[in-house]
Amino acid sequence: MRFLGNSEAKTDAKGRVFLPAVFRKQLQAASQECLILRKDTYQDCLVLYPENVWNEQMNELRCKLNRWNSRHQMIFRQFVSDVEVITLDGNGRFLIPKTIFEIS
Repeated sequence: MRFLGNSEAKTDAKGRVFLPAVFRKQLQAASQECLILRKDTYQDCLVLYPENVWNEQMNELRCKLNRWNSRHQMIFRQFVSDVEVITLDGNGRFLIPKTIFEIS
């Protein structure tokens, strides 16, 4: 399962973000509960991954990088820094953690 497209998020008065219905349906169909949220490395936006896609990305990255190469270590750390595991509430909302909100 992959989320495709860009979506401007709507927030409520408490700062919770509503996940678009099309993405919520995909999560439910795939029995996914956790999402991975991170700030994009190159653009001023947040990126949301279903947990299984994040795990695939991490495995690919680990296979391509040499853990003994300091530049590769820096690339890996940059990719995984400021990552948060989030779950949706019963209304399909999630709170952007303060650490990520401040850097986005």
